[in-house]
Amino acid sequence: MISDLSQLTPVEFTLPNGMVISLRPLGAADRDKLAVGFERLSGESRYRRFMTPTPRLTPNELTYFSEIDSRNHFAWGVEVAHEDGWDGAGVARYVRLSGDPGAADTAFTVLDEYQGIGIGQVLLRGLAIAGRVNDLRRFHFDVLADNRPMLRVLEKSGVPMDPVSAGLTHGVLDVDSFVAGLDSWPPARALAELARAARPGLESS
Repeated sequence: MISDLSQLTPVEFTLPNGMVISLRPLGAADRDKLAVGFERLSGESRYRRFMTPTPRLTPNELTYFSEIDSRNHFAWGVEVAHEDGWDGAGVARYVRLSGDPGAADTAFTVLDEYQGIGIGQVLLRGLAIAGRVNDLRRFHFDVLADNRPMLRVLEKSGVPMDPVSAGLTHGVLDVDSFVAGLDSWPPARALAELARAARPGLESS
């Protein structure tokens, strides 16, 4: 039995464009990779992710983003296969809300050169499965109104987004219903098998 999701082995998928990607849990060993990935983001992508000008990640932020418990704070990393190896392409994470243990805030980042090819959809689906394994029922999303790439990902997944203030939208994903609807998604079986390995009896819960 796998005691926590950090022990899950990478899962490889082929995107519609033929690109091969690998999805795996992130941890403390990825601290330097996260720093390098952040440096590769455009200023616009950094702003969309943090909603404020963020020229660099501080040591404390890198610690927070990499030293996670994989239950209350979990993150998937995605890499793209190239002839000379794997290239980091994006991250999706959730952080459980202290005042609502059945819910979590979420955040997604995909490097500029890999946006618009389906990686965001893979990350969202993988994150929802991880959240379901860890007893989460709702994902909250706060997204800038001009962040069209992320809004398209959420719209395709049926997440209603409503304006909450000038320039900011908010949406809530029902994790149970979303995961149940992934039967028609080809890679779902591989992720579902990982989820069952991590938490036997998930299908009947």
